[in-house]
Amino acid sequence: MINRTLTFLLALIITGTISAQTETYTVRKAPFSSQHYDEFCPVYYRNGLVFTSNRKTSQFLEYSSSQGNTPFKINYVDTSLKGMRLSPVLFSKYLKTNYNDGPASFSSRFDTIYFSRNLKVDGKLKELSSFRNKLGIFYAVYEDKKWDKIRELRFNNEWYNITTPYLSPDGKRLYFASDKPEGYGGSDIYFCQWKGYYWDEPVNLGPVINTSGNEAYPFVNPAGELLFASDGHPGLGGRDIFFSRFQSNKWLPPVRLDPPVNSEYDDFSIITDSLMSEGFFASTRDGSIDIYNVKTRLPKICYANIP
Repeated sequence: MINRTLTFLLALIITGTISAQTETYTVRKAPFSSQHYDEFCPVYYRNGLVFTSNRKTSQFLEYSSSQGNTPFKINYVDTSLKGMRLSPVLFSKYLKTNYNDGPASFSSRFDTIYFSRNLKVDGKLKELSSFRNKLGIFYAVYEDKKWDKIRELRFNNEWYNITTPYLSPDGKRLYFASDKPEGYGGSDIYFCQWKGYYWDEPVNLGPVINTSGNEAYPFVNPAGELLFASDGHPGLGGRDIFFSRFQSNKWLPPVRLDPPVNSEYDDFSIITDSLMSEGFFASTRDGSIDIYNVKTRLPKICYANIP
């Protein structure tokens, strides 16, 4: 695959198709993103995208944090409606709580959802805003046209956060970020292995991926390649999006994606199709957190001739 890509790229260079000014990607803000609210962590779901947002989802009074912020909820938008104004809606009333819900990830059949939310979601605002009301990962199954049987992962903990889950395409690994105290920095990326009946203990991805800074928002494509956000690896500013691959029993040094995907602002929570030709990510480059559509104009070679 690498050799075919390299040959194609060299042919473009020889014929003069590529110039020094050609960008690897084109980026455009998604039409459903709002300047007034935050949207991030998109994931593919059937005919559209599920994402996390603090946009108002009810005509009635909703909880807000002690800082006055509206809690985050899991939203859905049908992106197959081309040429129409896209209007996001609450993803499921069965997954909505009084506090923060999301981000989320799905099994390949879309019948199981893994999502982050606060450990305590009922009670007075003072209790919900407590320092010990950390984020944990929960899961639910889709039965009888509703999300049911909500359970939490056994390693949720009131002393640290476990969030931004992403289920690998084969369903055998659950990736997430946590600020567990034994990590390498602020937050690290971990994974758990599915053992047939339960998720095994979290495993840190190690110092090649994790730094003394913050790593989060993992995404794994069908080839097992990892994309994630970090403010610890050398970048353009804030959080940047990086790419790595597990090869010869080790993670390869992360490669930063080119502009305009990465910028001087925070760029994170990317997803792509199976060919990495198109995807979505979040960025703060326009004053709020918005979701952007990205398309690959040229094949990007991250690793070549690596044994």
